[in-house]
Amino acid sequence: FNYFFICSSVVVQRLQGKGRRICSHHRVNAVFIHHRASEVMKIQRIVVQQHGAPRVMELMNDELSAPSAMEVQVEHRAVGINLADTYFRSGLYPGKTPIGLGVEGAGIVTAVGAEIDKFSVGDRVTYTSSPLGAYCTARNMPIDSLIPLPQEIAFDTAAASTMRGLTASYLLKSMWDLQQGDTIVIQAAAGGVGLLF
Repeated sequence: FNYFFICSSVVVQRLQGKGRRICSHHRVNAVFIHHRASEVMKIQRIVVQQHGAPRVMELMNDELSAPSAMEVQVEHRAVGINLADTYFRSGLYPGKTPIGLGVEGAGIVTAVGAEIDKFSVGDRVTYTSSPLGAYCTARNMPIDSLIPLPQEIAFDTAAASTMRGLTASYLLKSMWDLQQGDTIVIQAAAGGVGLLF
């Protein structure tokens, strides 16, 4: 079973009664959807046709073609929810509609492009970057966005913390030559990045 996280109770209510199991997982609603792999994969994704409140998010059935030569196909096991997603949805971050939402996910590689040798079918991966559209059961991604995911890290942990982990690492190791005894101030220490520090 695949699952992806969604943050709108409106969408959850629409899914109830359509034969899909809905449950609570890490304080976020999770939808479990099953599909078979094929050259053209049947997927579901959340699309915003026009900017607005959470009710503008629509669950759509779609088809996903095979990945291009420099892409891999990732079947999601978990997708991260970020505050910035609401900015894209509402139009606070300008962009043309229709758009997908989400930039952070984790899953299994189910197909690779003809010129890919860095990843193989069955590899566990995570990512955090554009393009928008992570709120889906599967998608094609450029390989420069993907990070191999060790077996020790659960999919939901990776989807929820890849962006925060990379940010924390960057701030601690690249922004300043931090030495023992240095004093640092962490603003918003209760946030995602602050908790990792």
